[in-house]
Amino acid sequence: MAQNLPKNVHVSRHPCLQVKLSQLRSGKASSRETNDLVHEIATIIGCEAFAENISVAPGEKNTTPLGYEYTTSFITPDKIALVPILRSGLGMVNEYYNNLPFQPNSTGVNSAAAKLAIIIDPVVATGSTASAAIQTLREWGVERILFLCILGSHAGLIKAAGEWEEGVQVWTGAVDEQVDMKGMIQPGLGDIGDRLFSAGVNLNSMLQGKRAVHHQYDEIIWVMLSKVSVWYTQFVVDQRREAQREHERKRAESTMENKKRIEDLTKGIRKDKSMNRIDG
Repeated sequence: MAQNLPKNVHVSRHPCLQVKLSQLRSGKASSRETNDLVHEIATIIGCEAFAENISVAPGEKNTTPLGYEYTTSFITPDKIALVPILRSGLGMVNEYYNNLPFQPNSTGVNSAAAKLAIIIDPVVATGSTASAAIQTLREWGVERILFLCILGSHAGLIKAAGEWEEGVQVWTGAVDEQVDMKGMIQPGLGDIGDRLFSAGVNLNSMLQGKRAVHHQYDEIIWVMLSKVSVWYTQFVVDQRREAQREHERKRAESTMENKKRIEDLTKGIRKDKSMNRIDG
Protein backbone atom coordinates (compact mmCIF):
# COMPACT_ATOMS: atom_id res chain seq x y z
CA MET A 1 0.00 0.00 0.00
CA ALA A 2 3.03 2.27 0.20
CA GLN A 3 2.51 3.16 -3.46
CA ASN A 4 -0.89 4.67 -2.54
CA LEU A 5 0.64 7.17 -0.14
CA PRO A 6 0.84 10.90 -0.98
CA LYS A 7 3.90 12.19 -2.82
CA ASN A 8 5.15 13.94 0.30
CA VAL A 9 5.41 10.66 2.24
CA HIS A 10 8.70 8.78 1.84
CA VAL A 11 9.19 5.19 3.05
CA SER A 12 12.75 3.98 3.62
CA ARG A 13 13.98 0.99 1.62
CA HIS A 14 17.23 0.66 3.58
CA PRO A 15 17.82 -3.05 4.30
CA CYS A 16 19.62 -2.44 7.59
CA LEU A 17 16.71 -0.32 8.81
CA GLN A 18 14.22 -3.07 7.97
CA VAL A 19 16.21 -5.65 9.95
CA LYS A 20 16.54 -3.34 12.95
CA LEU A 21 12.82 -2.53 12.78
CA SER A 22 12.06 -6.26 12.90
CA GLN A 23 14.19 -6.51 16.05
CA LEU A 24 12.44 -3.48 17.55
CA ARG A 25 9.01 -5.08 17.07
CA SER A 26 9.92 -7.96 19.39
CA GLY A 27 8.25 -7.91 22.80
CA LYS A 28 11.39 -9.56 24.21
CA ALA A 29 13.57 -6.49 23.56
CA SER A 30 14.69 -4.85 26.81
CA SER A 31 14.39 -1.12 27.46
CA ARG A 32 18.10 -0.68 26.72
CA GLU A 33 17.83 -2.65 23.46
CA THR A 34 14.75 -0.63 22.51
CA ASN A 35 16.62 2.64 23.06
CA ASP A 36 19.60 1.45 21.04
CA LEU A 37 17.43 0.31 18.13
CA VAL A 38 15.42 3.55 18.12
CA HIS A 39 18.67 5.56 18.01
CA GLU A 40 20.10 3.48 15.16
CA ILE A 41 16.90 3.58 13.08
CA ALA A 42 16.49 7.30 13.70
CA THR A 43 20.01 7.90 12.39
CA ILE A 44 19.29 6.07 9.12
CA ILE A 45 15.99 7.90 8.58
CA GLY A 46 17.65 11.23 9.36
CA CYS A 47 20.46 10.66 6.88
CA GLU A 48 17.96 9.86 4.12
CA ALA A 49 15.70 12.82 4.93
CA PHE A 50 18.50 15.37 5.38
CA ALA A 51 20.15 14.37 2.11
CA GLU A 52 17.01 15.48 0.29
CA ASN A 53 16.03 18.51 2.36
CA ILE A 54 19.21 20.18 3.63
CA SER A 55 21.89 21.73 1.42
CA VAL A 56 25.57 22.56 1.90
CA ALA A 57 26.97 26.00 1.13
CA PRO A 58 30.60 27.20 1.05
CA GLY A 59 31.80 29.21 4.01
CA GLU A 60 34.97 30.99 5.09
CA LYS A 61 38.55 29.90 4.44
CA ASN A 62 40.36 27.86 7.06
CA THR A 63 43.59 25.87 7.38
CA THR A 64 44.31 22.24 8.22
CA PRO A 65 46.81 21.21 10.94
CA LEU A 66 49.42 21.01 8.17
CA GLY A 67 48.72 24.56 7.06
CA TYR A 68 46.82 23.81 3.86
CA GLU A 69 43.95 26.13 3.05
CA TYR A 70 40.43 24.85 2.43
CA THR A 71 36.89 26.21 2.22
CA THR A 72 34.61 25.44 5.15
CA SER A 73 31.02 24.29 4.68
CA PHE A 74 27.78 25.02 6.48
CA ILE A 75 24.25 23.76 6.10
CA THR A 76 21.26 25.66 4.80
CA PRO A 77 18.71 26.62 5.90
CA ASP A 78 20.48 28.20 8.85
CA LYS A 79 17.48 28.27 11.21
CA ILE A 80 16.48 24.71 12.13
CA ALA A 81 14.30 23.72 15.09
CA LEU A 82 14.04 20.21 16.54
CA VAL A 83 10.52 19.51 17.79
CA PRO A 84 10.12 16.20 19.66
CA ILE A 85 6.60 14.99 20.42
CA LEU A 86 6.59 14.19 24.13
CA ARG A 87 7.52 11.83 25.49
CA SER A 88 8.56 9.19 22.96
CA GLY A 89 10.06 11.78 20.59
CA LEU A 90 12.77 12.48 23.14
CA GLY A 91 14.22 9.07 22.32
CA MET A 92 15.22 10.37 18.86
CA VAL A 93 16.51 13.84 19.80
CA ASN A 94 20.21 13.05 20.35
CA GLU A 95 20.64 11.55 16.88
CA TYR A 96 19.74 14.85 15.26
CA TYR A 97 20.83 17.34 17.92
CA ASN A 98 24.37 15.95 17.98
CA ASN A 99 24.73 15.62 14.21
CA LEU A 100 23.23 18.85 12.89
CA PRO A 101 25.87 21.63 12.89
CA PHE A 102 24.68 24.60 14.93
CA GLN A 103 26.23 28.01 15.40
CA PRO A 104 24.18 30.59 17.32
CA ASN A 105 23.86 33.93 15.56
CA SER A 106 24.69 36.55 18.16
CA THR A 107 23.70 39.48 15.95
CA GLY A 108 20.44 38.24 14.42
CA VAL A 109 16.94 39.16 15.50
CA ASN A 110 15.54 36.79 18.12
CA SER A 111 12.58 35.08 16.44
CA ALA A 112 10.55 31.97 17.21
CA ALA A 113 10.05 31.25 13.51
CA ALA A 114 12.39 28.68 11.95
CA LYS A 115 13.02 28.14 8.27
CA LEU A 116 12.92 24.37 8.81
CA ALA A 117 11.30 22.51 11.71
CA ILE A 118 12.06 18.82 12.23
CA ILE A 119 9.25 17.07 14.10
CA ILE A 120 10.31 13.72 15.56
CA ASP A 121 8.01 11.01 16.87
CA PRO A 122 8.76 7.27 16.69
CA VAL A 123 5.18 6.24 15.88
CA VAL A 124 2.35 7.90 13.95
CA ALA A 125 -0.86 5.98 14.68
CA THR A 126 -4.02 8.04 14.10
CA GLY A 127 -2.07 11.09 12.92
CA SER A 128 -3.98 13.50 15.17
CA THR A 129 -0.98 14.54 17.26
CA ALA A 130 1.19 14.91 14.16
CA SER A 131 -1.44 17.11 12.48
CA ALA A 132 -1.78 19.29 15.58
CA ALA A 133 2.00 19.82 15.79
CA ILE A 134 2.21 20.66 12.07
CA GLN A 135 -0.68 23.12 12.35
CA THR A 136 0.89 24.85 15.36
CA LEU A 137 4.28 25.27 13.68
CA ARG A 138 2.66 26.56 10.52
CA GLU A 139 0.77 29.17 12.54
CA TRP A 140 4.05 30.20 14.16
CA GLY A 141 5.56 31.00 10.77
CA VAL A 142 7.74 27.97 10.07
CA GLU A 143 8.55 27.82 6.34
CA ARG A 144 9.04 24.06 5.93
CA ILE A 145 8.53 20.96 8.08
CA LEU A 146 10.21 17.56 8.09
CA PHE A 147 8.28 14.91 10.01
CA LEU A 148 10.45 11.90 10.89
CA CYS A 149 9.05 8.70 12.36
CA ILE A 150 10.13 5.08 12.64
CA LEU A 151 6.72 3.60 11.90
CA GLY A 152 3.37 4.96 10.78
CA SER A 153 -0.06 3.64 10.00
CA HIS A 154 -1.30 4.13 6.46
CA ALA A 155 -4.20 6.36 7.56
CA GLY A 156 -2.07 8.28 10.09
CA LEU A 157 0.61 9.15 7.54
CA ILE A 158 -2.00 10.33 5.04
CA LYS A 159 -3.57 12.57 7.69
CA ALA A 160 -0.24 14.07 8.76
CA ALA A 161 0.95 14.63 5.18
CA GLY A 162 -2.37 16.21 4.20
CA GLU A 163 -2.27 18.82 6.96
CA TRP A 164 0.02 21.03 4.84
CA GLU A 165 0.83 19.25 1.59
CA GLU A 166 3.09 21.90 0.10
CA GLY A 167 5.06 22.53 3.29
CA VAL A 168 5.52 19.08 4.88
CA GLN A 169 7.69 16.13 3.96
CA VAL A 170 7.08 12.94 5.97
CA TRP A 171 9.82 10.29 6.25
CA THR A 172 9.14 6.92 7.86
CA GLY A 173 10.94 3.62 8.26
CA ALA A 174 7.90 1.50 7.44
CA VAL A 175 4.12 1.48 7.10
CA ASP A 176 1.63 -0.78 8.90
CA GLU A 177 -1.91 -0.94 7.61
CA GLN A 178 -4.14 -1.33 10.66
CA VAL A 179 -4.88 0.54 13.89
CA ASP A 180 -6.86 -1.18 16.67
CA MET A 181 -9.72 0.25 18.76
CA LYS A 182 -7.22 1.69 21.26
CA GLY A 183 -5.38 3.62 18.57
CA MET A 184 -2.39 1.26 18.54
CA ILE A 185 -0.78 0.18 15.26
CA GLN A 186 -0.96 -3.50 14.27
CA PRO A 187 1.46 -5.23 14.44
CA GLY A 188 3.28 -2.04 15.38
CA LEU A 189 5.85 -1.50 18.11
CA GLY A 190 3.62 -1.51 21.18
CA ASP A 191 3.58 1.59 23.38
CA ILE A 192 7.01 2.88 22.36
CA GLY A 193 6.99 5.59 25.05
CA ASP A 194 6.55 3.00 27.79
CA ARG A 195 9.21 0.81 26.22
CA LEU A 196 11.71 3.68 26.05
CA PHE A 197 11.19 5.15 29.51
CA SER A 198 9.55 2.58 31.80
CA ALA A 199 12.77 0.61 32.48
CA GLY A 200 11.05 -2.69 31.84
CA VAL A 201 7.73 -1.97 33.60
CA ASN A 202 4.76 -2.62 31.34
CA LEU A 203 2.78 0.54 32.02
CA ASN A 204 0.42 -0.24 29.18
CA SER A 205 -0.85 -3.33 31.03
CA MET A 206 -1.12 -1.43 34.31
CA LEU A 207 -3.21 1.34 32.74
CA GLN A 208 -5.23 -0.80 30.34
CA GLY A 209 -8.41 -0.55 32.41
CA LYS A 210 -8.10 3.22 32.75
CA ARG A 211 -7.35 3.72 29.05
CA ALA A 212 -10.84 2.56 28.10
CA VAL A 213 -12.37 5.26 30.32
CA HIS A 214 -10.01 8.05 29.40
CA HIS A 215 -9.34 7.17 25.75
CA GLN A 216 -11.42 10.12 24.57
CA TYR A 217 -9.01 12.48 26.31
CA ASP A 218 -5.81 10.89 24.97
CA GLU A 219 -5.61 12.98 21.80
CA ILE A 220 -6.29 16.22 23.69
CA ILE A 221 -3.52 15.46 26.18
CA TRP A 222 -0.99 14.60 23.47
CA VAL A 223 -1.85 17.72 21.48
CA MET A 224 -1.17 19.79 24.60
CA LEU A 225 2.13 17.98 25.15
CA SER A 226 3.17 18.49 21.56
CA LYS A 227 2.59 22.24 21.89
CA VAL A 228 4.57 22.33 25.14
CA SER A 229 7.36 20.41 23.39
CA VAL A 230 7.45 22.97 20.56
CA TRP A 231 7.54 25.86 23.03
CA TYR A 232 10.22 24.28 25.21
CA THR A 233 12.49 23.46 22.29
CA GLN A 234 12.32 27.03 21.03
CA PHE A 235 12.76 28.33 24.60
CA VAL A 236 16.04 26.41 24.95
CA VAL A 237 17.28 27.72 21.60
CA ASP A 238 16.34 31.27 22.56
CA GLN A 239 18.12 30.94 25.90
CA ARG A 240 21.30 29.76 24.17
CA ARG A 241 21.17 32.67 21.76
CA GLU A 242 20.52 35.15 24.57
CA ALA A 243 23.48 33.78 26.53
CA GLN A 244 25.66 34.14 23.43
CA ARG A 245 24.50 37.75 22.95
CA GLU A 246 25.27 38.55 26.59
CA HIS A 247 28.74 37.03 26.19
CA GLU A 248 29.38 39.10 23.05
CA ARG A 249 28.10 42.26 24.76
CA LYS A 250 30.40 41.80 27.78
CA ARG A 251 33.35 41.07 25.51
CA ALA A 252 32.64 44.23 23.52
CA GLU A 253 32.42 46.29 26.72
CA SER A 254 35.68 44.82 27.96
CA THR A 255 37.35 45.63 24.64
CA MET A 256 36.12 49.22 24.80
CA GLU A 257 37.35 49.58 28.39
CA ASN A 258 40.80 48.26 27.48
CA LYS A 259 40.93 50.56 24.48
CA LYS A 260 40.05 53.54 26.66
CA ARG A 261 42.75 52.61 29.20
CA ILE A 262 45.33 52.38 26.40
CA GLU A 263 44.23 55.78 25.03
CA ASP A 264 44.40 57.35 28.47
CA LEU A 265 47.82 55.84 29.06
CA THR A 266 49.02 57.08 25.67
CA LYS A 267 47.74 60.58 26.42
CA GLY A 268 49.52 60.52 29.78
CA ILE A 269 52.82 59.50 28.15
CA ARG A 270 52.50 62.26 25.55
CA LYS A 271 51.72 64.81 28.24
CA ASP A 272 54.78 63.78 30.26
CA LYS A 273 56.99 64.12 27.16
CA SER A 274 55.57 67.59 26.47
CA MET A 275 56.25 68.69 30.06
CA ASN A 276 59.83 67.40 29.82
CA ARG A 277 60.39 69.46 26.65
CA ILE A 278 59.07 72.60 28.39
CA ASP A 279 61.25 71.99 31.46
CA GLY A 280 64.25 71.43 29.23
